[in-house]
Amino acid sequence: MGLRLSAAGIFLLGALGLLLHSTLLETGHIRPGMFCFYTNLSNLLVLVYELALAAAPEGAVRQLLTGSGVALAMTLCIYVTHLIYHFVLVPDAKRRGQKFADFGGSFGNLCVHYGTPWLVVMQWVLWGDKSGLTVLSAVWWLVLPLAYFAYAMLRARTGRPIGHTKLLYPYPFMDPEKLGVKKFCLSVTAVLAGKTLLVIDGLSGGVLMDAKQFPLRGIEEPDTSKVLRGSHDGFVESIMKNAALLRRRIRDPRLTLEGLEVGGRSHANVALCYLEDKADPELLRQLREKLLHMQINSIAMSQESIAEAIAPAQWWNPFPKTRYTERPDVATASIMEGDVVLMIDNTPSVMLFPCTIFRFAEEINDYYFPPLVGSYLQIVRMIVLLLTLFVTPLWYLLVKDPAGLHESLHFLLIEDEYYVPLILQLLLVELIIDVLKLASLNTPDALSNSFSMLGALILGDFAVQARWLVPEVLVYMAFVAIANYAQHSYEMGYAVKLCRMALLILIYFFDWWGFIGGIIGVVALIASTRPLVGKGYLYPLIPFNGRDLRSLLHRRPISRDNT
Repeated sequence: MGLRLSAAGIFLLGALGLLLHSTLLETGHIRPGMFCFYTNLSNLLVLVYELALAAAPEGAVRQLLTGSGVALAMTLCIYVTHLIYHFVLVPDAKRRGQKFADFGGSFGNLCVHYGTPWLVVMQWVLWGDKSGLTVLSAVWWLVLPLAYFAYAMLRARTGRPIGHTKLLYPYPFMDPEKLGVKKFCLSVTAVLAGKTLLVIDGLSGGVLMDAKQFPLRGIEEPDTSKVLRGSHDGFVESIMKNAALLRRRIRDPRLTLEGLEVGGRSHANVALCYLEDKADPELLRQLREKLLHMQINSIAMSQESIAEAIAPAQWWNPFPKTRYTERPDVATASIMEGDVVLMIDNTPSVMLFPCTIFRFAEEINDYYFPPLVGSYLQIVRMIVLLLTLFVTPLWYLLVKDPAGLHESLHFLLIEDEYYVPLILQLLLVELIIDVLKLASLNTPDALSNSFSMLGALILGDFAVQARWLVPEVLVYMAFVAIANYAQHSYEMGYAVKLCRMALLILIYFFDWWGFIGGIIGVVALIASTRPLVGKGYLYPLIPFNGRDLRSLLHRRPISRDNT
């Protein structure tokens, strides 16, 4: 009987308190967002429980309600409300200068935060079933407050404020921004990255200082991009030193270095470098979104990891979708012309955006010579690029059928006898050149001279005397191997190489039709290449922009509009 009476009393008092707390009697409507707060939800749940406890007849339902597990769950559920309010929210309000009578002295507030919780605790102490309870029972029934915490955090992610409060989180201790959780995590990451955190007793927060000094190599000219004239410095593996090299050249307050963190575990530093008044805002937005939404744990391979993480799904397309440089003067010129440079910590290579196929015709030496000489070098580079693609396939196509060759072209024919088919010779030398490149990368400097002599003998005298290769194949392939270095991009060189090998195979099977089909396929492959960001791979041809196209196909004199 005592349990029923206590349940009825708690229900009446709790219902009155919740009614007054809801402002329904004062305003005629319930406060918007009222049931987004744990206090009101826990009181409402306890009211339903106490009403059932007072009215339920003897039987299975009442046995379930009075069981030790359900009774303890309700008690802990409502008592958490009192604990958080009394020991967290009230002291916090007093620290802000508020008086308890002003914010918590109303009868409804006292009921939901003090009266109902303590009466439920007393009810459990006097009449509650405590048989079979352990410490784990209490821990298990704390799942109700934890479930509310998960609900509140997920609701805040939607960005909808609670009622008229304009708050995303119902309580200040749940707001990561107010708690400083985000800043704390950033500080921990910064300390792990080598920065110094200065904390002063008596003051909240701290000061991050970049006083780290990692082991670094000296600034020197890149081996892969040398110039006859001009600066002989290059980027290094430190993003801070690379930023200083840019700032040294562009002393403009509109130069922006926008720092970002990428990699779920590595938290690597990258920086978008651009001029605020010249960079394309849409290109910047696309690039920023791609970097922030990368789904990778680490960028161990630096620029290649980032390029693959944000590149369109075109693994079968060999043409490069971005450009790289290790030279500060190249990066500076690109920024001054409105491009965006992406710096990545731990690598001297920076990425240049946007990327189009015509940009690969440019090279730094063109701009350290007068305009006429620079234009000539650009034209030579484009012609050589086409020759590296077509010279061996076209020669093989002509000598494949000697009877149909015009008399004026008989000098192309092979006079010596050979045993290995020409198509195999050409493909074999293509592979051998790559093998020599790979081997030279791992050859100690002391043995490099001996290695080059051995390679020359194998590909020269011995191969010809053994009739594995004919001299004409060696001549044409030697030209292709050397001409491949006339343009500075390794990625473009291998894209041309793969297209050249595909042309050779198509010619072997289909003769002239294979050559024509191969050319159409290469053009379609280039046209279908999707760069990481930008207007398109064939810009400024498609979409057409005559002014930009002319500026890429010849070296313009310096002016206010270009660098």
